[in-house]
Amino acid sequence: EMLRDLNLGEMKSGVPVLAVSLALEGKASHREMTSKLLSDLCGTVMSTNDVEKSFDKLLKDLPELALDTPRAPQLVGQFIARAVGDGILCNTYIDSYKGTVDCVQARAALDKATVLLSMSKGGKRKDSVWGSGGGQQSVHHLVKEIDMLLKEYLLSGDISEAEHCLKELEVPHFHHELVYEGYERIYNEIPDINLDVPHSYSVLERFVEECFQAGIISKQVRDLCPS
Repeated sequence: EMLRDLNLGEMKSGVPVLAVSLALEGKASHREMTSKLLSDLCGTVMSTNDVEKSFDKLLKDLPELALDTPRAPQLVGQFIARAVGDGILCNTYIDSYKGTVDCVQARAALDKATVLLSMSKGGKRKDSVWGSGGGQQSVHHLVKEIDMLLKEYLLSGDISEAEHCLKELEVPHFHHELVYEGYERIYNEIPDINLDVPHSYSVLERFVEECFQAGIISKQVRDLCPS
């Protein structure tokens, strides 16, 4: 209501730029609130065209934003994916940038958004890009978040981003589940892997045994290894 009364005119697109820029330095919960704010403002205070201009500006400003917030490219990418999911940013927004981006940070943001949106086609909700940290989450929800984290890592290959996502869950007591899910995935896929990689079973057995001896995995996980 207050923003409508201000009659911002052409300055309306600056509202999301400011909101997202401030949220970059906050917690995941702050970024979730910012995404909801943008969704609520679109259609009442701003148009989808205003939102598009806002993200154009954010992508342009990423080199500067990354100086204070190194993860700014990944975070802006998450905001873009969420905006597409909420219907306030056109589905073709990312495609419009293909082959035209020279800025490394902007490319990283668009790549992040692309990965998240491709995951949504496989069942990940677009409105869950910020997760929900803390120990009050259900075990079922945490297992699902860990599984999605692994899928995103396999698609992007970005180790540092996977580490950040794990930390943002704010459940250090549950980190063992990441290890368990990773091994379980390999155990389930080893029959297919063996078709292309001979002796993969024996290689896996040696690897698993070495990890057990090093204290990385439990006896339970080791004993589940197929042979």
